[in-house]
Amino acid sequence: MLLTRIRGTREQLRALAASGLRLHRSGVRRVSDTLFEVPAVLEEPEAGLLGFWGYEVIVQGDVKELLSQRLKPAKALAQPFGSPAELFSSVTSNDRYMQVDYMDSWSQNLALLFPTLCSVLKTPNQTWEGRTVSAMRLRAASQSNLPSILFTSGVHAAELGGPDSCIYFICRLINAYVTQASLALGNRTFSAGRVQAILNNLDIFVLPCANPDGRVWVQTRQEWWRKNRNPSVGMNAVGVDINRNYDFLWSSGIGSSFIPADDTYKGAAVFSEPETRNIQWLLDVSGADYFMDIHGPSGLLAYTWGDATNQSQDPDMTFLNPIWNGRRVPPYAEYINQEDSASVRRLGDRIIGGVNLVRDGGYGAGQSYTGLYPTTATSDDYAFSRHLTNPNQHKTYAYTFEYGGGDFFPPYDAMRDIIDEVNAAMLELCDAVAGPSPE
Repeated sequence: MLLTRIRGTREQLRALAASGLRLHRSGVRRVSDTLFEVPAVLEEPEAGLLGFWGYEVIVQGDVKELLSQRLKPAKALAQPFGSPAELFSSVTSNDRYMQVDYMDSWSQNLALLFPTLCSVLKTPNQTWEGRTVSAMRLRAASQSNLPSILFTSGVHAAELGGPDSCIYFICRLINAYVTQASLALGNRTFSAGRVQAILNNLDIFVLPCANPDGRVWVQTRQEWWRKNRNPSVGMNAVGVDINRNYDFLWSSGIGSSFIPADDTYKGAAVFSEPETRNIQWLLDVSGADYFMDIHGPSGLLAYTWGDATNQSQDPDMTFLNPIWNGRRVPPYAEYINQEDSASVRRLGDRIIGGVNLVRDGGYGAGQSYTGLYPTTATSDDYAFSRHLTNPNQHKTYAYTFEYGGGDFFPPYDAMRDIIDEVNAAMLELCDAVAGPSPE
């Protein structure tokens, strides 16, 4: 099995939509005026056929060989630390992709050392392999009704860099806050005053690893895996794509699969999976004003909607209107009001501006739907749609951030540079929402 990038014209890549290939559909990016690129995991015969048909297939390497080279043996569990310095240094000196058990024990230690700044939230639904998924809540103030941000990651198992990025974010933010220091990420610096404002003025929730079963599978078997590890999907298959299992046009099957063996299999029912129910629960508990789901590896910030091109002219042309069921193809376009459309674009541009200051990583921002591969039942569209399906729900502006580099699991030295960019995206969002610095 090969880790690849497929290049072709818009028409060529669109022709692959129903191919059944393992395409990273949300990761399409433009590489020239006429060429686009999509990450993919291919069998060797598939790569050969695509080359024969006129596609350019860039092979990064054999998945198993790359994983065996880049996944160092697991460190022992993070033991109880006697000082914050010991706790933080265990992350900042880290040289390998973190194990699930390490992240869990590190988070527990952090909450014990800084009980006034952070706490552990255990989500209510155990995974298929019996793991309890925990989130961290970060806040310095005690009052309620602060603006709230929810970050999630680790949804797709082989995107190994996301969970590590979340642990680094927590570590760096708490360390800078307690030492009253600034936080520098390449050429982007958040002043000590802005760090104080972020934790004083916000309620931040971080779920580093939504899919621990899948991550453990990748790290122990050193094999490609995207989905969770649901053993009961039928057809001798395993797993559901968590990011096709949410309650947003789930039944349409647009951009997802009904076939259990496929990487984008959407599950037997909406919210059939414990991992998606856990994120639904966190959206409820946090009352999130903003949501960011961290993926990789295409260097993009995507925002609502993913099923069709956005439009603000016809409010009846909407996912809420059943008259469009079975007809959501062009000229269908998804309604979003002008104010919300402008808000998500403006904030998205600010986030990407901060990210590109780190080391000029060439990140871009845009609507989730690129004109090539529509998606439905994803976390970001579900999060934003909630206030439209239920007027009693809180409005949540939602983004998907994909770390860059074009590699799901780059060598860890390279991943640490990419983590700086991910953390800049997270902090830029927090900085934009946090309000004024303390006097």
